[in-house]
Amino acid sequence: MAAETHSDVPDDDLTTSSTTVAPQQHALARYTLARLALFFIVLVVGYLVGLRTWLLLLVALMVSGVASYFLLNRQRDEASVGVYDRVSKVTSKLEQRRAEEDAAAERMRLEESARHPEAGAAGSSETAD
Repeated sequence: MAAETHSDVPDDDLTTSSTTVAPQQHALARYTLARLALFFIVLVVGYLVGLRTWLLLLVALMVSGVASYFLLNRQRDEASVGVYDRVSKVTSKLEQRRAEEDAAAERMRLEESARHPEAGAAGSSETAD
């Protein structure tokens, strides 16, 4: 019964599962969580040192940003590869579907002109007058 429900969905959409997307999402989630953890660690250390109010937030943002650049290089690279792969996959599917749609529209236009060849000739002669 489930196969009948998805019969008009392309096969490539059915094969896309959470297992193919999960590693990419996990890499981005790991990087984001690591950045947040680093920020909160610096925030706590800054609080213990005696920083308060907006200065604490400003220092925590700056220090955690610089530290994450060096400490989270591998995680950032993994996340960026995952994002790039996902965008490339979506872009190629979009281009493929656009080409299929263009081909279908061209087929319909040719079928219509084959059914009514005089319509194209009559339309062109009317515009000439």
